[in-house]
Amino acid sequence: MEREMRKVEFIALGVSEELAAKAEAASLKELEGYVEKSKHDDV
Repeated sequence: MEREMRKVEFIALGVSEELAAKAEAASLKELEGYVEKSKHDDV
């Protein structure tokens, strides 16, 4: 299961809404090529 942080989670941590949106986008981009360990082990 991918575990990117969502905008609402950043806001809950006290991050401004504008920065939360940027952080969410960065989190999604960082995990674009993510493969779960269980799937990686199957290969």
